[in-house]
Amino acid sequence: MTSLIMNTKDRIVKSSVELVHPSVTPDGATTLSTENLPTNTDYMPEVGNGHIATVIHSDSIFMNGLYNGANFSSHRARISSTCGYSINATTPSELARVYTLDVGRGVFFESYTASGVNITLRTYAHRTLTHVLVTELVMMRDNVSKDVDVTIDLNSGAPSEDIDFISDTPGVIHGQTREAEYPELAPRTDFYMLTSASLQGKIVMSPGVQKETYLGLTVIDVNKETVTAAYALAVAAFQENHLLRDHIEEWNTMWNRSSIDVEGDLNISKINYACLYYILSSLPWVPNNKDWPFIGLSPGGLAHGEQDKDYLGHIFWDQDIWMFPPIALLYPDLGRLIVETRTRTLAAAKILARESGFDGARYPWESAFTGT
Repeated sequence: MTSLIMNTKDRIVKSSVELVHPSVTPDGATTLSTENLPTNTDYMPEVGNGHIATVIHSDSIFMNGLYNGANFSSHRARISSTCGYSINATTPSELARVYTLDVGRGVFFESYTASGVNITLRTYAHRTLTHVLVTELVMMRDNVSKDVDVTIDLNSGAPSEDIDFISDTPGVIHGQTREAEYPELAPRTDFYMLTSASLQGKIVMSPGVQKETYLGLTVIDVNKETVTAAYALAVAAFQENHLLRDHIEEWNTMWNRSSIDVEGDLNISKINYACLYYILSSLPWVPNNKDWPFIGLSPGGLAHGEQDKDYLGHIFWDQDIWMFPPIALLYPDLGRLIVETRTRTLAAAKILARESGFDGARYPWESAFTGT
């Protein structure tokens, strides 16, 4: 087992705050707020974009197609979280706390407010820079003489048992899964990570400023050049005050294409939007990348599937029977992506059929990377 080490020096910060861009969805149906998070972590919200995903405050990140383990033991390879941030303490201490999953904007907010002070953590899997997980710590005060600081915890958990990490070029981490699913079909998977300086620890507002935003980035892909390019684009968008806006506008584009609104029943409307949000958060919104295609929808979504839990992140017939029909109706191009998860593994399905004495294709009850 090897672990990721994050430094806290050279944090990315700016003396401004990007405002939350409007959503085209009805806020009453898409902003789900509570003062207390569930004690059962299975009910914790998640953020994702079809390429990478994480459960809020959890110790794990998962990437589409990244599996570890031989044969039937294959499961989503757990990447120790570099974005599982939460607020442990604040100054002033008497702030009111609210957690909000905004399914219309695809953002999770952890907010602490009082008269003249606001501290918020914003977490999201970027919808245009799809290799990027973003955390923004926003601090605002009316009076610059007022002391404002925050202590941030990071839940990275134990070192991953699925991945070996080695240093690569400066700042870039090279990861490799430890055991191939079927070595004769596909080798162990290599991927790359680049993270910004950690937000963990105590952060004090700089003297003389009313607004300040700190940025946490986690960028993951199988291509090292893609990782470094996406990181640079994210930092530039942050500095130019449109990183969050670009993300929300992409969600707005999708909701403008299709959604389900129910007048007169707010609860049903919330359920509809939440269901679509969780499915869409596990789907890429771009054509299949031939170098790293979309593997498929697992019943637990992209943010779940570690060893011995949550269906191991495997693709079941649930994808085709239950999740495909509404997506094909509302978003035909995404429906096509789901179909391509089966055409991608057609050769393996034909082999299974032939070995069973049948013509045609026989897809397994559950499958992972190789489709067997």
